[in-house]
Amino acid sequence: ANCTIFVSKYDMEVARAHSLLPDESRSIVIHNGIPRPNVPAMKPNNIRNVGFIGRLEHQKDPLLFLKVLDKLPDYEVTIVGGGPLEREVREELRRRDLLNVRMLGKLSHSETLNILSCLGVVVMTSRWEGLPILPLEAMWCGIPVVATNVGGLGEIIEHEKSGLLVDSRSPEELARGVVRVTEDEKLRRYVVQNARERVQALFSEERMCREIRRTYQQLVHL
Repeated sequence: ANCTIFVSKYDMEVARAHSLLPDESRSIVIHNGIPRPNVPAMKPNNIRNVGFIGRLEHQKDPLLFLKVLDKLPDYEVTIVGGGPLEREVREELRRRDLLNVRMLGKLSHSETLNILSCLGVVVMTSRWEGLPILPLEAMWCGIPVVATNVGGLGEIIEHEKSGLLVDSRSPEELARGVVRVTEDEKLRRYVVQNARERVQALFSEERMCREIRRTYQQLVHL
């Protein structure tokens, strides 16, 4: 290939570390962008409604999310998504006697966005990521994100400015982040405002398409 486009610096560094790119190949990063008009605004809601949205599989680690819930007994919980771990998640919910959890299964994108807009905080417990779309949608919607600091998430979220990142896989640390953005009103407003400004400046669909188009035009004239 004359050029390889990566959606995150993290992915590009991984490719280079594993010698997946020929020396003469050009590599660039074009972050994912979202069609902001399609994302609904946050609805008046219970900010103590914690959401997990994603595939129920090893990468997303929904079982870690359930451990976080043990530390948040007074919160409502919504889980959206299906996958190979769905049965195990349901069994674990019963074993832990977590009665405050709604499992909605796999929904369409528009249905998922509607649920997203009713949440108080989104928690991401991923083991690895490239440049995921969910935090961008949540940030534009006005929902704070608390996430494990893996992959390209650090390229999206500035810790304690546009969201909260947790370097460990500690349920206690993740739960502490949830409590902070739900109980500290000043921090919540600060995070929401900065997150929306960051998405507008760096993660719009228009910006992404413009940079991809420019890359193709440059390649055509090589």
